[in-house]
Amino acid sequence: MEGLQNNASSDIKLIDRSKLKITGVIKLLELSAKEVLVKTNLGDLLIKGSNIEMLSLNDNDNTINLIGKFNNISYTEATAKDKSFFSKLLK
Repeated sequence: MEGLQNNASSDIKLIDRSKLKITGVIKLLELSAKEVLVKTNLGDLLIKGSNIEMLSLNDNDNTINLIGKFNNISYTEATAKDKSFFSKLLK
């Protein structure tokens, strides 16, 4: 389950910009009040916003439920090494 699955699906459901449900989640990589990074079937997904909290992470159906104010949701091609470099640069 660690690798990307080409034939698997992933859904993103955003409700009123304050509730977010993502399916196809393989692993939670990073969680803070301003940023969440998850590995999904389709690649790494970066969620940015404010006051972000995780309501649930379900390994049985590979879903994550978040609340907060969401400003940006995007797939990223950056590797962990690249992210680490930019994180240090921006601190």
